[in-house]
Amino acid sequence: MKRLFALFLIVCLPVLVSCSGGSGSDRSDGRPDDTAIKYVGRQRLEGQLKDPGSLEIISERVERPGRNGGEAGYWCKYRAKNGFGGYVVDTYYVE
Repeated sequence: MKRLFALFLIVCLPVLVSCSGGSGSDRSDGRPDDTAIKYVGRQRLEGQLKDPGSLEIISERVERPGRNGGEAGYWCKYRAKNGFGGYVVDTYYVE
């Protein structure tokens, strides 16, 4: 279900944002821009955390091409609460 939602966001978010006058997919080839990829990456990370409200992004980037053969990947270094209530710093990557 989460993958279907993420796929929906990747495909539809740029279209919805550009229709509303925002900065959606400004690429001439129709691929999603970095902002859309970062948004979906953050949503997927939040879905895996025990306390999504504690998420603090330290740094992030979009990698083109992705590490596993995909068109693009999302990498970030973040700080968040773990299951015991303590804060941890970790990295996250998704394609």
